[in-house]
Amino acid sequence: MGTCIDPSVDSICVDGRRCHPQGKLYFLMNKPCGVLCTCSDPQGRRTFLDLMPSVPERLFPVGRLDRDSEGLLIVTNDGHLAMRLAHPRHEVAKTYLALVNGRLSPDQLRRMKSGVVSEGDTLRAEEVSCLPSAGSRTEYRILLREGKNRQIRRMFDVLGFGVLRLQRTAIGPLVLRGLHVGEWRPMTSAERIRLMAAAGISDLNQGE
Repeated sequence: MGTCIDPSVDSICVDGRRCHPQGKLYFLMNKPCGVLCTCSDPQGRRTFLDLMPSVPERLFPVGRLDRDSEGLLIVTNDGHLAMRLAHPRHEVAKTYLALVNGRLSPDQLRRMKSGVVSEGDTLRAEEVSCLPSAGSRTEYRILLREGKNRQIRRMFDVLGFGVLRLQRTAIGPLVLRGLHVGEWRPMTSAERIRLMAAAGISDLNQGE
């Protein structure tokens, strides 16, 4: 259950600075599996807002994760930042860990990077590396600079592999660290500055 905040009594602070109503808010969340990255769901399923504090501002996710995936999620009300992060020109990298049954062959690893075709889209990973794994399951670290719908799952599906677990561990310079599954925290000023620089925003006052 999310924490409820009364803006007339309570406050949210980032680095000791109070976030005033109608100001820009920036949070990091470790999204659990089974939670939707949508502000409302007609079927009444759990959304990321159910984990967030109640604030007057309209919060939305940046860099969505599908329901079955977990990991780092940026939550904000800063539309300018969201637009910049989503724009292909800035190519803000996102890093994932994918656990699959079996192991990719060297040729399949090359195809992940050169591109596979799924539903008319050419999907490719910037980097793919195999992590130390035991048994029949293998974990891969994957870096993307494009963000097509369910991209990693679709790439593995084309190659004949099912993804057992998918976790996003980084968005640009921000890394998933110190947050348990389902937890959130305000983004620090230093994190916000690094993220905006990665998104090509030179006027940092845009985030105020």
